[in-house]
Amino acid sequence: MRLFDSHCHINDPSFEKDLPETVERAKKAGVLKMMVVGITIKESRRAVEISEKFPGCWASVGIHPHDASSCSDKALTELKQIAKNPGVKAWGETGLDFNRMFSPAEIQEKWFIRQIEAAGELGLPLIFHERDSQGRFAELLADHGTANLRGVVHCFSGTPHELEKYLDMGLYI
Repeated sequence: MRLFDSHCHINDPSFEKDLPETVERAKKAGVLKMMVVGITIKESRRAVEISEKFPGCWASVGIHPHDASSCSDKALTELKQIAKNPGVKAWGETGLDFNRMFSPAEIQEKWFIRQIEAAGELGLPLIFHERDSQGRFAELLADHGTANLRGVVHCFSGTPHELEKYLDMGLYI
């Protein structure tokens, strides 16, 4: 079987000691390609480093909703620069997480919208995170998504009706 891991966090510091071995174990298990997901500027940079060092690893850049309070115009500008690297194939992980509320809802929404716009400017698909948004995630995508919106709703806790909306938008779950 040939597998593509569309969402992994081997850029997390816990993998530093055995990253080459981790990538090799994945390949031996049939995982031929991996998307190393950025959730902060630091981890986005690390994802790019991994994509440059390990064939079959690609990177995404973004700010996770948990870290939305640390986002800024400067951070988005920096992520756009990082995203110019040829190993970057997506934007995210971005979205809304109204369960854990590590960042206030209005801050999550602001930077979620701005990241949708940034991905659209760069023509990148998105890696989405939606947890307990009570339909707000779908509303924001409907209002701020572009005609060429592409991506995967990686974390999803919505209703069957919301699921159908995402599929109708051409998104993956």
